Amino acid sequence: MDDHAAASRIELLRRSRMLRPVAPSIQHEVLTQAGDLKKLEKRTASIAEAWGAVVPEALAAKTTIERLARGVLTVRVEDAPARYELDRFMRSGGLDRLRAGAKASITRVKIVAG
Repeated sequence: MDDHAAASRIELLRRSRMLRPVAPSIQHEVLTQAGDLKKLEKRTASIAEAWGAVVPEALAAKTTIERLARGVLTVRVEDAPARYELDRFMRSGGLDRLRAGAKASITRVKIVAG
């Protein structure tokens, strides 16, 4: 074998032994997101259960739980009278009862009319 053929053969072997780039997998990201969704579902389910048990039925029918972010539960109410009624209820011990019934940490309730 001459030098050129030997060099070609060595180069061919090098290329065949090189690690091929692995296509990035999204499995890790999907599993992380699925875990986060399970946690969120547990928190929101416990809040919804506590909300249904604590808030009077007539008032609960006028409300919609929108989100929980950093301990602040945002609740949308139909109109200003419902907002006032929910505010009075929360201040008269409803918030403490809601905190006791929910597994998630609730620092305050933000009431939004509309």
